[in-house]
Amino acid sequence: MRKRLREYGEPIATTPKLREALNDDQANELIDWGMTALQKWVEETVDQSDSEVRMLLDNKATAVSLIMELVNQLMANPGKHDNEDIVNDRAVRLGKNLYWLTGNNNRKAYRLAYAEYEAVREMADSDDLFKHIMAIIYAYNEES
Repeated sequence: MRKRLREYGEPIATTPKLREALNDDQANELIDWGMTALQKWVEETVDQSDSEVRMLLDNKATAVSLIMELVNQLMANPGKHDNEDIVNDRAVRLGKNLYWLTGNNNRKAYRLAYAEYEAVREMADSDDLFKHIMAIIYAYNEES
């Protein structure tokens, strides 16, 4: 189990583009979230061979990396880009990747967290903005 967690977790902890726009506390919280998400999948597959779970764990690690990269992008440039609309909005893509990772489609909690984020997106300070982005992530851990 440790070998798998190290294999899939090391890139999350060491890839700068996943945390370069974050301060140390924010980066640590995001890395902790990512490692916890991966650990869940590693624990659920502990009795299976590496070859049996490679594709699943590759997909989950990719989802975690994409989520972390989107958080980093949203922190670096929180305002909407000119080409962002409902289809390619980074915060919406964050939700889609969270659904892909968790399979939890808790629309009520997500919509509430997303609406609160949108309300402060353009004017929040870094710590407040990060809390709102993480609330979107944590909404996917709540029961529907």
